[in-house]
Amino acid sequence: MKKLLFILFIGCIATSLHAQTTHTIAAVGLQYTPDTVIVNLGDTIQFDVGTSHPTTEVDFNTYTTNGSTALSGGFSFPNGQGSFVTSSLGAIYYICDNHISQGMKGMIMVNPTIGVSEVHLGDHTLYPNPVKSELHINLIAPQDVFIYSLDGKVVKHFESVTETIDVTELNAGTYILVLGEGENIERIRFMKK
Repeated sequence: MKKLLFILFIGCIATSLHAQTTHTIAAVGLQYTPDTVIVNLGDTIQFDVGTSHPTTEVDFNTYTTNGSTALSGGFSFPNGQGSFVTSSLGAIYYICDNHISQGMKGMIMVNPTIGVSEVHLGDHTLYPNPVKSELHINLIAPQDVFIYSLDGKVVKHFESVTETIDVTELNAGTYILVLGEGENIERIRFMKK
């Protein structure tokens, strides 16, 4: 019990050492501004987009197909105003309920507050992160792997991956590695040096 309390105490201190920041997302015409925001874990996201832009969190597939199905348990700001604190790593996708047919959507990329050399997601481990040339991924069974840019475009596709991915051709920046299909999609954010 003492060990658990000590770990929680250290985690609270580490979190408090990171100065949380508030990021405001507004709207200009039928565009969120900015439409892509890169934030740290624990930062606050403030939407102030006006009543004509009800904003709803959606999943990746809905985002890429310009759909309007709300993410179960996701945020929803029917009057265009609201805020939340980021509590998990990865991408958060959102749309304007009234104007998604005109492409009004955005994404928030949540990074860790301190350097991370490995990312653990379920049974998978991804390292090194950031990566220079070879990204190592431990998969239980061979899977297709897709790498997306922050604007939602597929930049690489690898078939039947089990251990390593060559990312030397990617430009420096932040990417999203996507594994699985249908309901079993997992997303892992990584950085290329």
